[in-house]
Amino acid sequence: MLSSNSRYKANLWERDGVVYSISVKGDKYVAERTITITTKEGDTFDKIAARVLGDSTQYWKIAGLNPTVKFPDQIPAGTLIAVPVL
Repeated sequence: MLSSNSRYKANLWERDGVVYSISVKGDKYVAERTITITTKEGDTFDKIAARVLGDSTQYWKIAGLNPTVKFPDQIPAGTLIAVPVL
C-alpha cells in the first residue's frame, strides 16, 4: 500500500493552463489523457520520457502506466507503450 504522501499517490502538473493528473486506481496508475507510442530499438522508460515528455526524470509516470513491462531497460522494439499527455 502506498503512503498518503507518496509521489505516486497523486501527482498534478500544469502545462499551458491545463492541469493534468496521474493517480492510483487499485494497483494501476491512471492518467487523464494518454498517447500510445511504438518503441524503437534501445528505448527505455527514461529515454521515452526525455523524448516525449521533455524530462527523463518523469520515467516513473510511464512505468506506472505500463505495469506489464517487466524489464524497462530491455523493452523490445515494437512494444506499444502508454505515455501521459502533459
